[in-house]
Amino acid sequence: MRTKLSPIQSANSMLKGRLQLPQPLGREDRQLVRNWLYYLKWEESNPLDLDEKDKSLFQTRMQLVYRHAVVKMRFCPDIWCEPIAQGLESLC
Repeated sequence: MRTKLSPIQSANSMLKGRLQLPQPLGREDRQLVRNWLYYLKWEESNPLDLDEKDKSLFQTRMQLVYRHAVVKMRFCPDIWCEPIAQGLESLC
């Protein structure tokens, strides 16, 4: 289990901060958006190896991950559009 936690702990440390107001993105903001998109892709890859029988658990986990991302990055359309681009409309 620790091998599964190590990548998520390092990913979480990169996700500190949030976009405050709609504005042109600076270098740090663009990096924060890239970090969030990387983290979302990582979560979509099912790093916890949830089985098909645990599909509802995986869906619930992804809903929480996307909600957390949208709350932190509410002014970033890339974060809002990501579930739709991945065909995960049910997560919205």
